[in-house]
Formats: sequence, structure tokens, C-alpha cells
Amino acid sequence: MGPRTAPAPGAGTRRGPGTAQTVAHRGDPYHHRENTLASVRSALDKGADVVEVDVRLTRDVVPVLLHDGTGDVGELADSI
Repeated sequence: MGPRTAPAPGAGTRRGPGTAQTVAHRGDPYHHRENTLASVRSALDKGADVVEVDVRLTRDVVPVLLHDGTGDVGELADSI
């Protein structure tokens, strides 16, 4: 894993009730393949407060980040 940049000001801080938070849907899909560690890290580095990902279980009960059941898990693993 490479070096990480400092989070944006206010990123990851607790906020009061009624305060909006930045939620990154599947990470930073405009710069990295969605639902990958690179995508999650990029979103957090850019100031996201929360990252929403899709977790599914394989037949042998291993959790993987995958949006739908039609993707190739091997291809996804190669891109991480």
C-alpha cells in the first residue's frame, strides 16, 4: 500500500444532529473501480465522512465487495 494523503479539513469528525455528511457511494468510482479498497481510500482521502459499499457472501461464505451477483469475482479481485 502506498502513502496516504491527509484527509480534507473536517473529514471524519463528528457532527451535530441535522448536519449533512458526505457519503461516497461505492467509494470514488470516477477515479477507481467502485467497491475496491483503492476507491474507498480515495473517497476518504477526498473528505468523505462515510463510504457505502456492497458486501455479498460467496458460496463458501467469504465476504466480498460486489454490487450485483452477475460480476466475475475473480476479475474484481484482480483489480484490487
